Amino acid sequence: MSLQSDLEATGLVLLGGFTPDADHTLPELTGGRRPKTVAVVGSAGPTMWAHLKEAPEFASDPHPVNAWSQRVLLGLAKTCGAEVVFPFDGPPYWPFQQWLMALPGTSQSPLGVVVHVRYGPWYALRGALLFGEESEFKTKKTGPGPCPGCIEKPCLDACPSGALTRAHPFHAGVCRDYVRENANKDCTERGCLVRHACPYGRDYAYLPEQARHHMLAFAG
Repeated sequence: MSLQSDLEATGLVLLGGFTPDADHTLPELTGGRRPKTVAVVGSAGPTMWAHLKEAPEFASDPHPVNAWSQRVLLGLAKTCGAEVVFPFDGPPYWPFQQWLMALPGTSQSPLGVVVHVRYGPWYALRGALLFGEESEFKTKKTGPGPCPGCIEKPCLDACPSGALTRAHPFHAGVCRDYVRENANKDCTERGCLVRHACPYGRDYAYLPEQARHHMLAFAG
């Protein structure tokens, strides 16, 4: 089976892979080698949620998504001869957004998240597989991604808290306070309304219970 199909069997997706250049910050592999291919792995839409709910981590771990991601990706890394790092495992925290921006069909959004041309903002980073050799699934960056060509930018008018507007960039603290104080409002029950306003990836919008889990975890 291919890496993509192996990942999909667990509810994950291969967002893309790239051959790093000297400007990319990377961990060393065991033995001190520099990785020759980085495969960025995420979850998109509600598929991962269905797998997670059946996993032992869902009921027993205080951070079920992270614990599940570690177990699944460590197993896959062993199978495909890679090493793995996670966006939540640090310090040091590795520059996953830099790695995302090396992939085709990605761009930085006004919200701060990297929007994917297929999944829009409805995906999350779960880890990166690091290979000592160049792999066949590497992809080449082409074009500027979806956000620069989005003329209307409806995301800039969608935030009920005012954490993101046309006049100022995203303020995470304002967003977090709003979610904490309005735990039964749309942002928590449906997921971030700025993300819902994005015209990309709407078929991958999170399920309400999934959105609520992530929003409450963000609010702390």
